Amino acid sequence: MSGEENIQLVREIGAVKAELAGLTAAEKLAKLREALDKEKADGMLLGRLDSVAWLLNLRAYDLDCIPFALAWCWVDRGRAVVFLDSSRADETVRGYLAENGVELQEYDQVEEFLAHVQAPLVLRAEPESLHWRFWRLLEVNSAVTVQDGADPVQELKAVKNETEIACI
Repeated sequence: MSGEENIQLVREIGAVKAELAGLTAAEKLAKLREALDKEKADGMLLGRLDSVAWLLNLRAYDLDCIPFALAWCWVDRGRAVVFLDSSRADETVRGYLAENGVELQEYDQVEEFLAHVQAPLVLRAEPESLHWRFWRLLEVNSAVTVQDGADPVQELKAVKNETEIACI
């Protein structure tokens, strides 16, 4: 392989198959929604790269030695949206996301998305993992009640399923 081919491979975003992850993204989204429901929250914007990677079974190498894509993920009771550089998601990844009920939007569209949230909702937000502009957009939006709290994906991913344990 030439150097250019290596760079291209590193830039691609890939999806981890359920056979390796133990659960599909749809199953993980259902677990997240259950956790949010217990906290009386309607949704959240995930800002931790490891949370987005685990939740959606996506991998990339946007940072040296770390298999995560630069991404944000919005999850509410009926919708999941991942914001990332869609030019790096091939048809396989796009199909995988669609099959799991995840919309794909451009990385730089998250701010506009948040500015247009109109349905009244309680949104769980972890201040340490959100850009201050996003936090501020949520705070000033009269339709949103911000619930300061930990990212529940961190706890969900800490409990390993049989497949994850077998792959350690």
